[in-house]
Amino acid sequence: MNDMAEEKAAVTAEVTEQEQAAADSEVRQVMYIGPNRLREGLRTTQVFKGYPKDLVERMKEKYPHIGRLFVDIEKLAEATEAAQRKGTPLFLAYQEILGVGE
Repeated sequence: MNDMAEEKAAVTAEVTEQEQAAADSEVRQVMYIGPNRLREGLRTTQVFKGYPKDLVERMKEKYPHIGRLFVDIEKLAEATEAAQRKGTPLFLAYQEILGVGE
């Protein structure tokens, strides 16, 4: 019976490791496409593993729309284009960080 319990524990540990690996692989990568803000620890095209919620929350006081500039890698081409097109939310967020219109 003891061998059976040890075998079950080993299988459970293996399944847990597999589940963790699957969860880690599902974490999306996001890229910051705004202008450099080196003092705040941000540089253009910086990649993050998962959405950097703490960083965004900390910077929202100064740049309320900064969260828009963290885009999924899969949507990078469309987002980069939108950030350059006048009037789009991404363009306005980019301009906000540059300080245009202050």
